[in-house]
Amino acid sequence: MVLVLFDITFKMHYNPYESIVGGALEKHNDLYVLFGAYALFYFTDYAPDPDTKEMFAWIFIGSFCAMAATNIAVLMFMGIRD
Repeated sequence: MVLVLFDITFKMHYNPYESIVGGALEKHNDLYVLFGAYALFYFTDYAPDPDTKEMFAWIFIGSFCAMAATNIAVLMFMGIRD
């Protein structure tokens, strides 16, 4: 998680991408990875209640699907635009 946080900080500060869309998409994906890494703690014994684990599992699956849908939509937009 710390490595992802450093990666996000570097990308926000220096913006090392040629394309604005590519840079924004990479930052977007990194934020999903960071929040997903925090959600993984709830699959351990940190949350002893099975209902809480199931709720976080659905949130984790939903956020992954949102990230995938966003990536596909951006790729389709970039493909149509070019």
